[in-house]
Amino acid sequence: MGVVRISVSLDQDMVRRMEDFMAARGITNRSSLVMAALESYLSEHVAVEGAEGSLYGAVAVFYETHEHEAEHAVTESQHGFLDIVVGAFHIHVSRDRCLELIVVKGPASRVRELIERLSKARGVLGVKPVVYKL
Repeated sequence: MGVVRISVSLDQDMVRRMEDFMAARGITNRSSLVMAALESYLSEHVAVEGAEGSLYGAVAVFYETHEHEAEHAVTESQHGFLDIVVGAFHIHVSRDRCLELIVVKGPASRVRELIERLSKARGVLGVKPVVYKL
């Protein structure tokens, strides 16, 4: 399959972080890095989206603490999904950010619902599932 050229706009901090990452690993081709990162992201999300049956794993939620909606959404989501939430671990990353690791076990459809709800909350910076099929 041929290569298609696209344009992507990134803020200066992201470009600096990308270039530092590339330099530390001897990577010289931005396109290859972006393609690998996109492949990883799509594979991760398609694995959850296309899953059937039961899943077991964790959902990492990175959020801003000054956005009380995010804190509330993380807590309420766990209570609203007691049928699949096994437990959670809360980490204070900084004064402004927290990371919540939510352990899940249950139907893939319910895990997807939880991820979707968490992803839509204002102040949530990222949701990353790491799940395995049971």
